[in-house]
Amino acid sequence: MRFPVAIGLVVGFLGSRADCAQETTPEEWSAFVQGYGGFWFTGTFSAVTPQGGRKIQKEALAEAGLEFGVRYDWLYLSLSACHDGSSDVRAYLGGVHVGTVWEPEEGEWIVPDQLRVSVGLIGGDYQVRETGFGNFEFALGFQARTTTLWDLSEWLNVGLWMDFRYISFDYDGTVLSGDGETVGASVAVGLSVGFRF
Repeated sequence: MRFPVAIGLVVGFLGSRADCAQETTPEEWSAFVQGYGGFWFTGTFSAVTPQGGRKIQKEALAEAGLEFGVRYDWLYLSLSACHDGSSDVRAYLGGVHVGTVWEPEEGEWIVPDQLRVSVGLIGGDYQVRETGFGNFEFALGFQARTTTLWDLSEWLNVGLWMDFRYISFDYDGTVLSGDGETVGASVAVGLSVGFRF
């Protein structure tokens, strides 16, 4: 994934959304907080270092996070932070995202009440719990998220989300052979509960 290509796709996507969007909500400012949980499916790592072999099996990391966003009409900007972990690995991610919102008129779709699509930059740490394994360097990457939401009231909703993430953590040490980085392209999925105000 090349960032200039990704940025070009984002600009084109948001531009086309602005051209074809029909007003489904008043043009006013609002905000939301979305709590989410799920699993992040990461890749493997296998390398030989001067201290011996280093190996990570493919992981499904349990994820818990929070997203805060500010919205104007169909466009929003948000910040996110999450913690991921298993018995062998833990990770911390934060990001800034720009997205668009569809709120179909009643009867237009069967479900959902709201669809959010966002793209953004993420960064974080990836750590192995095993003593003496070594560290991975802080990394920056790209994330695209789709969230479908069902309204329980004017201010409360529940939803399903899915992320595509591209972030590679370089091993901070000498690698004689094998992998020099881990994760790369990955997917995360889960459930969310949100508040609008």
